[in-house]
Amino acid sequence: MKLQTYDTCYHEASVPDCPDAVLPIEPDAMCPLADEEDFPGIAKVIRTIREEYSRPLSVTTLARECGMSVRSLHRAYRAVTGNTVGRDLLNRRIEAAADMLREDDIKLEPVAMETGLRNAKNLCRLFKEHFGLTPGQWKDSFQRNCARSA
Repeated sequence: MKLQTYDTCYHEASVPDCPDAVLPIEPDAMCPLADEEDFPGIAKVIRTIREEYSRPLSVTTLARECGMSVRSLHRAYRAVTGNTVGRDLLNRRIEAAADMLREDDIKLEPVAMETGLRNAKNLCRLFKEHFGLTPGQWKDSFQRNCARSA
């Protein structure tokens, strides 16, 4: 049985004021967590990634918090979710950054720091890898879509 992780249950939603704009939405409303009884450690890791992505997290820290060895966590997480802990954590951080970039006057450095991506340069590189657009291009596209639908 594969459990849904942040990445596998990510869906797109329209913004009410901008129907043509597509944004990430919170995954908790759309997909269930890992079954606590069958996979308590993995469920805890998924929940931690969703809720505490901005704090400094590592696989070692997550393994310790759920009472598993790093190797056991890697194996179990991939077997249960089909993805890696690191990939899901990174995806969650990038999606949170995209959500924050909807704000008009927000700068990249605070977004990077608040999402755990460390700095604006790292945010830009990872954002482009994930979305195929720089944060500025993504924000411009979002604002154009909002203006068109207004």
